[in-house]
Amino acid sequence: MIADGTVYIGADNQLLAYSIEDGDPIAFQFDELGTLTATPSIVDGKLLIPVFNEENEESALTKLNDDGEVIWKRNLSGGYPFSMDVHENTISIRTESMVFLLREDGTIKWEVETPTVNHDYLMRLADLSPILHNESVFIPSPNGLNKRDRETGVREWTSLQRQVAATPTVSGETIYCTSNEGLVTSIDKNTGKQNWRRSISGSWTAPEVDDETVYVTSGTDVLALDRTNGKTRWRLGDYGLHGDSYTDPVIVENTVITGSIGRTMTLVSANDGQRLDHYEGNGTRTAIAVDGDIAVAVDGDQLAALNLP
Repeated sequence: MIADGTVYIGADNQLLAYSIEDGDPIAFQFDELGTLTATPSIVDGKLLIPVFNEENEESALTKLNDDGEVIWKRNLSGGYPFSMDVHENTISIRTESMVFLLREDGTIKWEVETPTVNHDYLMRLADLSPILHNESVFIPSPNGLNKRDRETGVREWTSLQRQVAATPTVSGETIYCTSNEGLVTSIDKNTGKQNWRRSISGSWTAPEVDDETVYVTSGTDVLALDRTNGKTRWRLGDYGLHGDSYTDPVIVENTVITGSIGRTMTLVSANDGQRLDHYEGNGTRTAIAVDGDIAVAVDGDQLAALNLP
């Protein structure tokens, strides 16, 4: 995650912060809190970190000040905490078997039990969060995609009836999501009805969407699909990512950026799918962060940065 020119990286019981300007590191220690389990976030200008304490099997969401000191800590039930979504100072977060909606002061507005997702499922902790959108919360789960009322937590519909592999993407009146059966599905966000469904080869990442196109990883490939009907606009092909991808694609202007376990970063033209640049590295399973014209990824035990075209 990047905020205010600083990139934040989780490393067990540390939160490491590096300046994009000069690479100087800062390490926030929180041994007593536990192990950082997923991507941190920002609320009210302060850091939010999901942690799990192995000794007492306690999950928590913790808010830190700029010096790494605890502002508040909210214990969570249901196993390991995944990533969170923050919108208008409201926080949504799921653990393996529960979903919580929290206020910015850490108090719980509502909580609901959901079918269990194992915390080591495809190592997708960083990208399996509920999405806050207008008056709704969209929740990925093993039994499909659920829509709940943001105020009350009441379920409004369930769609797909299969395990959703990553955080869904909401764009306009439509939700795009992937399943563990290698499917990309377009869903009407108001009714839960499917607009179209496309079978591809193993996608475990969240789609990226622009005005006309849905960008998804497919095994070792990247595909651009027409957002109205799911037809292929282009594909990278030829073992383009050099390994399976667990890294959500990111689009910056006309460049699609993603990574894989075989190649840390690959930059692809959003117009025609031609590879623009890449960094071989040691591969990655984590999200890529972008700050201006620089893309940053975790590459083994170090960071790698590429200048965007």
